[in-house]
Amino acid sequence: LGSLEHRFASGAEPIPLILDDVLVHFDDERSVAALEVLADFSKTTQVLLLTHHMRIREQTEALGQAKGAFVHDLEDTGGG
Repeated sequence: LGSLEHRFASGAEPIPLILDDVLVHFDDERSVAALEVLADFSKTTQVLLLTHHMRIREQTEALGQAKGAFVHDLEDTGGG
């Protein structure tokens, strides 16, 4: 995140940050703290956090839209 913040501060156009299950090994306290940091970072650029863990989803929902945290389900469309 620090590297991206530095890049954006130097005038580079923001790019989306896509993370896949990066919080899977965090305990509850650390994952909530990380979600808060990511929500704050989303004020600068789009942040997409992909996970299949209900605990992370529940923590994100608890953080809430007021902090910039939204949950979107990617449903199986059966298209194979």
